[in-house]
Amino acid sequence: MPVLAKLPPKADTVVIGEFPGKHETELEMPFVGPQAMELQDALDRNNINRDELAMTYVIACRYPNDNPKLRKRNRHLRRQGKPESPTPEVCCSDRLRAELEGKKNWITLGSAVKLLPRAPSLFDVRGGPMEVEGVRVLP
Repeated sequence: MPVLAKLPPKADTVVIGEFPGKHETELEMPFVGPQAMELQDALDRNNINRDELAMTYVIACRYPNDNPKLRKRNRHLRRQGKPESPTPEVCCSDRLRAELEGKKNWITLGSAVKLLPRAPSLFDVRGGPMEVEGVRVLP
């Protein structure tokens, strides 16, 4: 079951996770599991109201358990010159692009930054915010 983004109309900042966890999938809401407490603490320390932020995931569904098998299968298909099976990142890319449209600040959690469209290198964003095509990315 996909976890749909929370997209307040006036939000110009979006929090982006890699994929929803068990709690998020069960409740069908972004960032509500145990890891979300750390996010909430950070928001509280910076006087940021969670309701004013957009929240989404690079991959809307809980990450499939067979992802290593998919990578292995794609390697095999590549060697045979056949088209690869789409990854979850590819399947969700159009949705994610639409959700990020017009957002001026992206706060990426975990390794989500490496999966984003127009993704900067992890080395580029390590240590602080950076501009990528007019968008401020905060790792």
